[in-house]
Amino acid sequence: MSHSSLNFYIKQDHEKRKTRAYSKDIGKYCNMKTTVFEDEQVYICHDGRELRHINTEKKE
Repeated sequence: MSHSSLNFYIKQDHEKRKTRAYSKDIGKYCNMKTTVFEDEQVYICHDGRELRHINTEKKE
């Protein structure tokens, strides 16, 4: 990904996050409650279930 396409991706994602539909989407991690358990950040979904982060992948 070139530097200019990276800027486009970040701007595109930023614009999506500003929409009402995005902020109401309960499946997005940024719309979930968080807590810390045993030095690990845990997300709490809309149903009250704990979701743990297992892996992050990066594309180059």
